[in-house]
Order: sequence, then structure tokens, then C-alpha cells
Amino acid sequence: MGDYGQFMTPEAVFASLTGLRQYQGDGRRAPHKPLLVLLALGQLNATGSSALEWSTVEARLGALLSEFGTSTTTGSSSAAYPFTRLRSDGMWQLSRDVPNDKVGPLNSAPIEGHFSPEIEAELRRSPATLNAVARSLVESQFPLTIAPDVLSAVGLDPD
Repeated sequence: MGDYGQFMTPEAVFASLTGLRQYQGDGRRAPHKPLLVLLALGQLNATGSSALEWSTVEARLGALLSEFGTSTTTGSSSAAYPFTRLRSDGMWQLSRDVPNDKVGPLNSAPIEGHFSPEIEAELRRSPATLNAVARSLVESQFPLTIAPDVLSAVGLDPD
């Protein structure tokens, strides 16, 4: 993604945030990472920062997975997967280093995750990019009948 001084184009940000590597089982992609990205987009839209404390992600992402995920995608460890693994997609950073998928290290001390500085800067500069990413993610991951509900649940305008 480059150093902190580099800028990303809206197209590069869109491609990064919508081109997630996802676990696939039974012919379906797991919604964990897209839901975390949507949650961070909602946070950025509401506060100007994508930073999310693990305790918030654990509760909110867990609820989102229960409501919109598959039947096997609930619990703290399910929220830990995207919170730690999204780093490998090059767009997400944690405030301290922890191993992938482990809840214990996440609970041992405060930790937050956020988009990389260059992605966050572009999303702040371009609300249209933020909205396009959110729309693309929700439409590619969820039935169109619940897409507005998913957007509302993460704090984004469904229209």
C-alpha cells in the first residue's frame, strides 16, 4: 500500500476494499471480512475515523454475524477472524501485534483496528467512494432484499 505519505486513487481504494480474500465453504463466501469493512465504513462515516476497539467489534460484529451471517458464524472467535486476518489484505492495521484468530490476546489489553492511513484519507476525501464501496460490498455479499437492513445495521444510509 505504500508509505504514509502516498495517496491512493478512489479506484485503488475501491479495488482494495471490495477485492477481499474470503474463506469459502459449501460454495458460499463467509461474510466476516465484508461485515467488518462495512462496520468500519459506518464508523468512519459517523465519526471521521474507522478506528474500532476490539470490545466494540466483538459485540457488534458478533451481532451482525448472528443476524446476517451463516448459522456457523457466531461467537467471539468468529469476530476475531476478520479483526486479525484483514491485515493480510493490506488495508487494515491493529494498534498492537497479535496472532491471527486468537481471542485471548485480543482481550489481554486494549486494541483497536482501523483502515490503513492512505485508505482512510481517501475515504474521508471522497464520500462517494465510501458509498460505492459499501454498496458494492453489500450487493455482492447479501441478498438484495436484506442489503438495506445490513447497511442500516452498520450505520450507513441504505439509500
